[in-house]
Order: sequence, then C-alpha cells, then structure tokens
Amino acid sequence: MLSAAVFPISTVVLMTSSLVAIYVISVVKGDVAAFWPYISDGGVLYPESNVFAQLLGMSAFAAFCTFCVRFQMFRDALNRYDHRHASNVATAAFFLGSLSLFGMTLVGNFQEDKPDKIHGLGALLLFLLGTVYSILDTILSFLANDSCATGNAFNSRVTCFVRSTIAVLSTIFLVLTLVGKFVSEMIWNDAYPFQNGTERGRKQMHWSSTDPGYSIHVLGSTGEWVVGVLFIAYFVTLIGEFRRYSFSLMVNCRGDCSGGIRSETSAAVDESSPLLADRAVI
Repeated sequence: MLSAAVFPISTVVLMTSSLVAIYVISVVKGDVAAFWPYISDGGVLYPESNVFAQLLGMSAFAAFCTFCVRFQMFRDALNRYDHRHASNVATAAFFLGSLSLFGMTLVGNFQEDKPDKIHGLGALLLFLLGTVYSILDTILSFLANDSCATGNAFNSRVTCFVRSTIAVLSTIFLVLTLVGKFVSEMIWNDAYPFQNGTERGRKQMHWSSTDPGYSIHVLGSTGEWVVGVLFIAYFVTLIGEFRRYSFSLMVNCRGDCSGGIRSETSAAVDESSPLLADRAVI
C-alpha cells in the first residue's frame, strides 16, 4: 500500500516547481521585470506558458486527491466523536477547495493576456476559495484535536496554531493583493491609455520604478507571492497526518469473469494508528 502522504508531498513539489520554473524562465528571457512580477505575468508567453499550464494542472490533480483523503479523515474522525454538524463543514470545505482547484486550472490554461476575464475568474476562485478552505480546515483540525482521547490526538495543538497563523496571514495578504492589483491597474491604465484603440504604450509585465503606481503594484504582487507560498506551507502541515494513512487501489471482478469482464476500481484509505478502527473507503 502507498502512503497517503504522497498526495500533499506531490502537491508541495509541483506547486513549488511551477512558481520557481515560470519565474526563472520568464526573467531569463526578459519577458517580465525581475523584481516581483505578478505570478501570472510569468506564464503569459511561450514557453513558460506551457510549463505553467502543465505544472498547475498536475498540482490541481494532486491537491484534489489530497482534499479527497482529507475529507474522509475528517468525516470519520468527527462522526466517531459525535461532531455530526462538523461533517457538513468538512463537506463544504471539500466543495470549496475543489472549486479553488478548478480556478487553478483556469489560471494555467487561460493566460492573463487573453482572455483576461477567464484568467481573473480563475485567480479569484483559486486565492479566495483557497483561503476559505484553509480557514475551514483549521477549524476542523481544532475540533478533531479536541475530540480525540489524550495521547491519541488527530493532530498536535502546535499544528493547529500553525495552520491558524497561515490562514490569518493568507487572508491579510489576499486583501493586500486584491487592493494592490485593482488600484495599480487603474493608475496604469490612466497613465498609458490605449493607442489607436488597440494597444497601450507600455506592456504591464514590465513595471519600472518610475511608473505611476509602482509602489502599489509591488504591494499587490508581493501579497500574491506570499499567499502562494502560504498555500504551499499549508500543504506541508498536512504531511505528518497523512503519513498515518495508507492508500490502495483495488480492482474487483463483477459478474462472469470468463465472459465480458466488468471492473470496478475503488480507492481505500487505511488507518495505521489506533485513531480510526474502521476501514474508510473514498
């Protein structure tokens, strides 16, 4: 059986690789300003746009698998200790987290320059709902920790407080990102209006310290990078708990296996610690 920790670990590796890869490639090629460009600016042009889309797609899949296992972990642990309403919170967290990952795929596949509205929608889903997911997951972490018997905690109190800190910081920097992005773009558009109705005098991917609104732009782009790193850090906090679970795929023959074979594939999560006595199937 495979350790369930492979999912958050894969998510961390892929998301980190996507951020590093597009920054290095876009800066080396001179496609963006070296000092704190927006993350999406680095994924506009070829070939970094292809790398960005591929890595974000793989990150979204790994994160979705992580959310599936996480949902099952909470549902079983909280139901066992009579936190029935908390199961609804876990369901909401899974749904919102999945929507945020859909936003991640939109960000990767629809570059910022065209069509920008779809890219903007994806970024909003990713960052806003991703932050909401971290808040709900933190609440559930505290509930699960308080419910379990002494010496058999779902996760440590320290881990809960680390997640609380990440969730709060994500919220703060998300607000800074939205404000910085909105205000700096307004200033930029006023300073560099459309020429001939089709093109502005400057490319927004090449901000300079002499441009109007530059300091606000740096505030927004810095906030975006911080939120991205905090998301990765949140997945890092999940690795320890996921190591207590194993994951296996089972293929069972249904009906007459000598004739037309119909197969059913299911994923199972096994608890290797005494936390969960039952076998939980996702």
